[in-house]
Amino acid sequence: MKRMTLKSMEIRQMIALDYTLFPLKFHEIMKSLEKIGFELAPSLPMPMPYGRFSGSGQVGRKGKTVCVVNSSDKSIQMVGESIESTSDELHELIVTISDSYKIDLNERVKWYEYQAKHEFKTKKNAVLKINSKFNNPMAQEISKIMDINVRPIIARLGMENEYPNQIEWFDVKISPDFSRNDGYLIETIFRTEDKEKYQHFVANTKIKIEKIIEKIEE
Repeated sequence: MKRMTLKSMEIRQMIALDYTLFPLKFHEIMKSLEKIGFELAPSLPMPMPYGRFSGSGQVGRKGKTVCVVNSSDKSIQMVGESIESTSDELHELIVTISDSYKIDLNERVKWYEYQAKHEFKTKKNAVLKINSKFNNPMAQEISKIMDINVRPIIARLGMENEYPNQIEWFDVKISPDFSRNDGYLIETIFRTEDKEKYQHFVANTKIKIEKIIEKIEE
């Protein structure tokens, strides 16, 4: 029997820079993207202005990978379908900026952030499996209050002793694919200021998510 596997739907990797003002000028970002093979977004002004980059949005595309820049949180992001493509393109852009403009972005990273949406198909009833694993007495209490029987159908867990608005953060949300109930949708966020911790998480996250689904399906 073919083993069910995790399928990536969207991967977003980003660095948030530790600067008061966004450190790169508009043409520096655009020319660096062109050097590594990105097509610039058609909505960008031409000719390229030479002032400091401001605003946020998609600035370039290479295949199925998109570069997003946000001057508010001073972030550079790569969004695509795989961990490998987003990691490689973000690394290549950082190196190109450093080589071309002598701005070492790695020295001034405030935090690294990984966001992912995955899909896991199953032959079991995902709603019932989530309910059986995450049911608790509070659901019974709410049933009594509302006079309607309720059950957990979505599970979301966050990092113990931390809060979502802090730099160090992780959470995972697991929900059934409600349209057909033939799988799970898994959303994860991981944020840290530690580069090694970030790289270790990203390298191992798909294996760990598959183990979580295996536990739910037991």
